[in-house]
Amino acid sequence: MFRLLFRYLLLPIIALLLICYAAIPLWVPSIAVMLLKPYNWQEIELNVGYPSHESWHIKQVSWRQIGMEGNFTATLKDVSLAYTWQSINNRQWPYFSVGEASASIETNPTGLPLMPILALIPSQWLLEWPQFKVHKFELDVGIQGQKFDLSGQLTNQSEGLSILSKIATPTQQQIYLDATLGLDDQVDAKLFATQNSSPVAKITSTVKPQGEGYVWQGQGAVNLAYGQKFLPELLPIELAQTTITQGKLSSHWKISLPAEIDKQNYADVDAWLNKAQGELQSQIQLAAKHPNVKELSIDASLTQIFSPNTKPEWRLNEGSIVRISPAWDNTTIDPSLYQSLLLEQAQLTFSADSPVVIERVQTANFLGAKTSLILKGDINATLENTHSVYQVFGQLTQLQVHALNHWQGLANLSGYYLAHADANPWMTQLPIDLRKLQFLGAVDFDFDPKQWQFKVKSDSKISATQVVSRRKAGTVQLFASDKLNLTNDQTIKLAYLPEQDYWTWSNAFVHLRPELIPSQGLEVNLAEGSTLLSNQPVKGSFELRPTSVNLTDWPSFQVMSTGGFNWLDGQLNINFNSELSPYISALNGKYTWRANTADHQLLVQAKDVALPPLMTQLNQLENSLQLPAPLLANITRGTADYEADWHWSRDNLSANQKFNYSFVDAHSENLKIKGLTGQSQFDYKLNRVQSGQNAEEGVGGGPKTSQFTGTHQIKAEQMNWGPAVGQKLLNPQLSLSTNGWTAVTYQIDKIEAEWLGGSVLGQNLSIQPALLNTLPISLQGINLKDLINLAKTPNLDANGEVSGDVNMALDLTSSGNQTWRVSSASLSSSKAGTIQYKTNDDVDLSDRAIYLQEILSEFQFQHISAQLTHNKNDKLQLLTRFVGTNDNFEEGKKVDFSLTLNPQFH
Repeated sequence: MFRLLFRYLLLPIIALLLICYAAIPLWVPSIAVMLLKPYNWQEIELNVGYPSHESWHIKQVSWRQIGMEGNFTATLKDVSLAYTWQSINNRQWPYFSVGEASASIETNPTGLPLMPILALIPSQWLLEWPQFKVHKFELDVGIQGQKFDLSGQLTNQSEGLSILSKIATPTQQQIYLDATLGLDDQVDAKLFATQNSSPVAKITSTVKPQGEGYVWQGQGAVNLAYGQKFLPELLPIELAQTTITQGKLSSHWKISLPAEIDKQNYADVDAWLNKAQGELQSQIQLAAKHPNVKELSIDASLTQIFSPNTKPEWRLNEGSIVRISPAWDNTTIDPSLYQSLLLEQAQLTFSADSPVVIERVQTANFLGAKTSLILKGDINATLENTHSVYQVFGQLTQLQVHALNHWQGLANLSGYYLAHADANPWMTQLPIDLRKLQFLGAVDFDFDPKQWQFKVKSDSKISATQVVSRRKAGTVQLFASDKLNLTNDQTIKLAYLPEQDYWTWSNAFVHLRPELIPSQGLEVNLAEGSTLLSNQPVKGSFELRPTSVNLTDWPSFQVMSTGGFNWLDGQLNINFNSELSPYISALNGKYTWRANTADHQLLVQAKDVALPPLMTQLNQLENSLQLPAPLLANITRGTADYEADWHWSRDNLSANQKFNYSFVDAHSENLKIKGLTGQSQFDYKLNRVQSGQNAEEGVGGGPKTSQFTGTHQIKAEQMNWGPAVGQKLLNPQLSLSTNGWTAVTYQIDKIEAEWLGGSVLGQNLSIQPALLNTLPISLQGINLKDLINLAKTPNLDANGEVSGDVNMALDLTSSGNQTWRVSSASLSSSKAGTIQYKTNDDVDLSDRAIYLQEILSEFQFQHISAQLTHNKNDKLQLLTRFVGTNDNFEEGKKVDFSLTLNPQFH
């Protein structure tokens, strides 16, 4: 029975078992394919050996798996499974030893949000895994076209799964990974740039169950100089051209996650984070360089806030700072522009004074999607010069960052600019001195690399302080110690194209108003235009509304003006029509500034200017302007027309001025002029280089640094120097030239006048300052009776005419009396006449006087002559000669005698 059982039952079974053992390499792969088919394993290839009582050797196994996250292909070689009968009885995994493993993963972009739960919670699966060691593995990972190659060792022991691998990045860099996935659900990973060096990145993560979900917390740090390509994930702006020289990103987080895991232990990360709650805190500290930035430093704290069913929110924390030093020399901007404004030393600082919410926005166009950041909150921005020449403080709102060199938003600005003439030579060409500029306003800006756009909001303001004229201190000042406010009533649109280096602007209306003086301000209208077309002028108009002007030693007066301006080929032209009430009713002119040559020209014209009010105030400036004597006269009537052509530059100043006088009445202490008409032309030249700031005009024959000359043609109805009839000239006409201002030299070409029934004539006369001047005057047909009346001879009467020469003296020396006097004279009768001399009856006369009375009582002269000189006592001495007859003396015989007198003229 036992033999039959052994033969017919046991032997076949043993034979079958032997056949099955012998066919293990054949049937085991087939069964493995059937068992693994539900797991989407495809293209399975299995080459196994024969198992023993303690191990089983698998020569090679390979497969391909397709999942939502992508395609996975793996090959294992020289696999050894170690076991014992006890471990098999206890249903324990054998120990796997893999000699060589290779794998390839191609991720599916639509599956990137999926994350295997085993990467987060190792305790859920690591206990079920066998212990193993892969002595050498190679893994090729493709993520959106980027290839990563991993090679190293993989070990699973009782304390957890450890990975030691070398990673080759798409940029051919090599980094090293040392990671441990512990049974306590703690994941530790470190990245090294080289072996045996400090880690360039590390992370510690723990996920623990809490209620119906999990709590994920951890911390990490990244050396940004090595992990630069990961930075756009945190700051999604264009950083491709940015080189990080040093930097660190450190983070820590605590997030509550839901327990929604599918049957394959996969979780949708987006779905998880959509229901997550917690915070991710990050600190960025870096220093970098960029082609458009000399220095870039960031010290910022970021918080990512997760709330259920709410999109995660990024927040820039208070105290975060970004500093930028622009590299102007790497732009197409005209160097003279940023050098004159001292922008080379500029530093731009951004700081968050309060938390700022960061929103990430993607916009699509035909070129692809573009990521931008919207910063919701107030950011303080400061642009300042390292030498404190200027400082701009701004509060930025509605800020969007598209790239490192593309920002846009709204800036509420305030600041100042110190106008230094050394750094801004164009400032010295202005007619006024702008010592300090302050500004306050709101500007919409968009710093697109191709086009900078600005919208200056209405009511923005620029203020200038200490605006003083270019004249010497203490003389004439314009808006002294005042503020000029430049404001705009409407939005002004500006655009600058850096690559083409030209500006465009919209119609602009601005107002210039002083704060401390009564004024309705200056309104300027700049027409829409650009600097692109060189043959197209920049045009505009202006209106100076009633404005009170204060000058030193001058009462306040009002100025009004209208006009237009244009700019073309480096030349500014301004045409204006002005009124200076109450002095000048109409002042027209044109101002030209040639920027390339730093040359200025001013043409002005005024008609029918009333002289009395103007000259009355001008006399008040005698001390400060050192006015010459003719300008100190008191003018009571008359008008003048004025034309002038002024030229000035850094080195020279010249002016040509013309005056036309009409019906001018004026008087001084010793002189009165009525009905003066005529014209004067003045030429002024100044060489600034030779003269310097303190140069004074030379006198006499000495060298001069400036020259002031004039030519004059004038005439008057009469000129009086006393109340008597003989103390005036009728219809005087004068042609002369002058040289100098305070010490004037007069060169009289010709003087003509009517005096005492005759004429006065002078030619080629000269009056020098600080000298005793003598002027020869010719007299023709002077009425003898009127001439005798000038002397104190009430008893002498005469008829006839005399002619001759008179020398007039004007003493302008420091000890002189600065008045006219007769120095000498030589006169003779030009025709016959009579002389009558009578004395009072009650006067006792000497014998000589009685004799002289007898001769001159009814003297008819054929010729008389007189020589007037000064004696030793500087008294006038008159030597006369009489030739004629008296019918009552010596029976009418001819008489020829001489007489010496000491007359006194009025």
